[in-house]
Parts: sequence; C-alpha cells; structure tokens
Amino acid sequence: MGTAAPIPDVIGTPQRVRESNGHLIDRIDHPVDRINASGETAVVVGEMHADMTAGGARKTLVNRSVAIWAHDRDRWLLPAYQPTVLSKGDIR
Repeated sequence: MGTAAPIPDVIGTPQRVRESNGHLIDRIDHPVDRINASGETAVVVGEMHADMTAGGARKTLVNRSVAIWAHDRDRWLLPAYQPTVLSKGDIR
C-alpha cells in the first residue's frame, strides 16, 4: 500500500443538502476528537450533530460516532460507521 491521500472533510457544512436517500439536512456539526490513521485506513472518533427532515418528520441527531475510512483507488470509502445517541447530560 502506498501513502494515502489526506482524509477529506466529507461532512462539511452544507445548507439544506439533499442526500440520495431523500433526507434533507439543514445543519451538520461534526466535532472530531481524534483521528487514528495507519496505512490506507483511518478511524475517526467524534460526534455528529444534525437537524434534518426524514420521511417528512423533523429530527435532531446528537450522537457520538466512530467512522472507519479506507483509501482505495484515489478515493475514500466509508465501510463502517457507528453512531451512539447521546443523552442531554452528555452533549458538549
């Protein structure tokens, strides 16, 4: 394996971005606590906060998250993502 490209900011801060699954995202905050990279793989630990509309219902996401990113053929793939819902007392 060669040297992987820098991990992209795939979350960004889009304004009302329509995803392929039909969700309408109004706001995303993705604070990252740490990134552990080895070769062509990176583990990103942080949180995911979002306001969105899914199936016509307004939702707010407040999660801790772990994402596994793999670099393959000049692109980053997301083979695994684990969100864990935070309680109100855990929100930073």
